[in-house]
Amino acid sequence: MIFELPDLIALIVSGSGILLCLGVGIRILFFDQGIFQTRIFLGLLLVLYAIDQSNAFMAMSGIMSQHPELYFLPLVYSLSFGPLFYFFVKSRIDPLFQFKYLHLVHFILPVLQVLQYIYLGSLSVEEKGEMWREWVSPYGQHLEGALFFILGFAYLLLSRQLLRQEKLRKHWKQPVVRWLLHFCNMLIALFAVMLVYDLIDIALYQWFKINIFNVPWATFPLKISYASVSILIGWNALRYAHQDLPLVKERAQRITSSLEARLEDLMEKEQIFLDPEIRLEGLARQLSVHKNELSAYFSAQGTNFRSYINSHRLDYFLSLLHEGRHERMTLLALAFDSGFNSKASFNRLFKEKMGKTPTEYISSESQSS
Repeated sequence: MIFELPDLIALIVSGSGILLCLGVGIRILFFDQGIFQTRIFLGLLLVLYAIDQSNAFMAMSGIMSQHPELYFLPLVYSLSFGPLFYFFVKSRIDPLFQFKYLHLVHFILPVLQVLQYIYLGSLSVEEKGEMWREWVSPYGQHLEGALFFILGFAYLLLSRQLLRQEKLRKHWKQPVVRWLLHFCNMLIALFAVMLVYDLIDIALYQWFKINIFNVPWATFPLKISYASVSILIGWNALRYAHQDLPLVKERAQRITSSLEARLEDLMEKEQIFLDPEIRLEGLARQLSVHKNELSAYFSAQGTNFRSYINSHRLDYFLSLLHEGRHERMTLLALAFDSGFNSKASFNRLFKEKMGKTPTEYISSESQSS
């Protein structure tokens, strides 16, 4: 197949953007660390955007026209972009934000869109052609396009309003501020370009029966806009997605208080310190915070992760002694039951904290009683 130069340029740039967004999205979803829900929103946004653009890529490259059975495959996720971006921003600027079941109402239309394409994609080629003539072309595509513009603009404007709060912006690292605002502004600009093209296309077809999307050079700005946004979004997500946001004092205090309460809950109710393999990264994931944030919390308390866990293990060991467990079990067995995995480290910590060896401690307790 021979491509016009503008289409060839758009295909190259678009393909690069798709691969970049897909790669960065998968990395954020499965291999990066950080606040769980923030990773989910951004990772899904990038992956679904890449998949959605792959559908446009196949149409632009002629693959769809050569393989009509590919029409209506569930590759269109345009209605999910708005809510995913909004909740990404909301969770990014407020680490205390918790996504609740009530928020799922924002994803009803995106789910219905996916179900529609799953159904349409399962039809035969003849049935797809009939659905296109009777439903999609006269009604469906216009309804979907209208919802995309209305919901997309609404969520983007809400996100931009969140990002432009002065009380937040003055305390952020400027590269992160610029990235988030540019991210939002780029999507708004893309929406505007798409809206202009749709209005021009409607007018030209109504008056002159000309489809502007069939004119290569005329649609080049739209195609290159899509492609460029893909690259810019993927590249900036790769650079800035995990930079921390300095917090104002009040928010830092709220986060510290919340983190302390959740930590104590894990220690007292679930007693996760009994797991000898517990690590800072694992604990951070359970708390839905970045490991650096958790490490900073321990530092502010004048301790570190290992000392914090071992202090709970030592308290648990002492409670076992007071219950008289040492009369039926060895001290080493009790230490292992308390979460320690090394005799030497246990003895060293016990002597450091209690000023005596475990045997000396038991002996002194017996004499005093």
